[in-house]
Amino acid sequence: MKRFLSALLLIALVVSFAGCSSQQEDTVEEPSPQLQEASDTAIPSETAAPTPTPEPEPYAPVNLFDIEFNPYAGMELPDIFTVIAASFTKGSQKLEGRNPFILSISAEGNMFAAVAYQADAAGLSEQEKNDRFNEYSEYGITEFTGTDGRVVTIRQQKPHDEKHENGACLIDLTYNVPAADTEKYTQLIRDNYNINALSFIQDVFDSETDFSECSIEVNLQKNEAVVAVQYYVDDAEAAKQRVAEIPQIEWREWYGLPSANIPYGMIRNTLVFDSRFGAAILVLQSNNEIKSSLREYVEPEFSLVKFGFDFDDAGTCGVYYQHEPHYMNVAIHRPEWGDFADEWNIEYLDQINGYNLRITYHLVEDKYHIALDKDNANSGFDYFPNNNSMEYNGQYPDQDTVNRMFNDAFGTEGEDYYGKPMAYFEQLVQERFGMSIDELYALPKQ
Repeated sequence: MKRFLSALLLIALVVSFAGCSSQQEDTVEEPSPQLQEASDTAIPSETAAPTPTPEPEPYAPVNLFDIEFNPYAGMELPDIFTVIAASFTKGSQKLEGRNPFILSISAEGNMFAAVAYQADAAGLSEQEKNDRFNEYSEYGITEFTGTDGRVVTIRQQKPHDEKHENGACLIDLTYNVPAADTEKYTQLIRDNYNINALSFIQDVFDSETDFSECSIEVNLQKNEAVVAVQYYVDDAEAAKQRVAEIPQIEWREWYGLPSANIPYGMIRNTLVFDSRFGAAILVLQSNNEIKSSLREYVEPEFSLVKFGFDFDDAGTCGVYYQHEPHYMNVAIHRPEWGDFADEWNIEYLDQINGYNLRITYHLVEDKYHIALDKDNANSGFDYFPNNNSMEYNGQYPDQDTVNRMFNDAFGTEGEDYYGKPMAYFEQLVQERFGMSIDELYALPKQ
């Protein structure tokens, strides 16, 4: 998303000209010089009020790859190159005044071509290019500075040998952002740092910041953005003890330092406590919504994760489990969460009167498929909630078997069972989650 700073100037001058003439028999009297001068003078009209300048749209993490921030965005990369990540760091004491932007690229195939391309782009001579390739071949790493100041670091990931027909490497292009240009990068970080997510620690330290020490990293492969801000407090150990009192906190280690993980909806907060060089707390906020700014994000009151749904690593399907007194689960997949192996969007598994009940909802067809099985026998039918002309259809293996098994499971007679499975599912969702099936399906993941 680009930032648009536009102003519309709507100043219109309506000019009215006045002229006068008098007719005397067949002659027309020329206007006097005074009247001519008056007629040539524009009469000012009311000026329209200028349109207010719109608020600029906040940056999203993915904007870090745009030409506004990425000095290499216009570089046409060979097919063997894939851009995987970008980062910007500001104010780190370890960097001694440098504020680096780093673009990370993976390469597979002919590693000589990969090194040669970067050497040419950096403006190296043929001799320097050969030296860099020899260095890479011998040590698996080479680094050089281009004529434009870029620093190119190439690390081997897979060797080019008999075992690996094609090699692979990771390339970092580092550009030190001038101090005069850091404000726009700071604004990108500001637009993706969420103070709401730190409301639980307002009494531990002041979570407002001037962003003097901060960073952002966006990984396209992981679809993840991480924003970091450094704080300094009077006593990091005392702050750690206060944070330890917060419910639902998870303690881990972050590069050897104690860290607390505290979720806030889509945002994962990690607080790192460092007492080695003064009292410092590093706050990292990570999320998978890299195409939207989360600065104003507010954690929803209800979400699938809050209700106990566990998501797979890809985040495409969440499952709520019950193991006692018998196994039951409710699973949800929405198309916008990514590709999914199964064709359903909701799956409900349960046991009723000795039968295994399975209900699945298929969004594309807007239908529920309802099935029972017991003792190697199975039966089922389709339910179309919004199609009265064929509300129930697709009975199998035959109508008699469907009648027998469903009446046995739900204690009904004739065809009274048709509405029972969905009513059973609706009641379970209402009792367990306090909402309808449609409302549960519409909930955010976190």
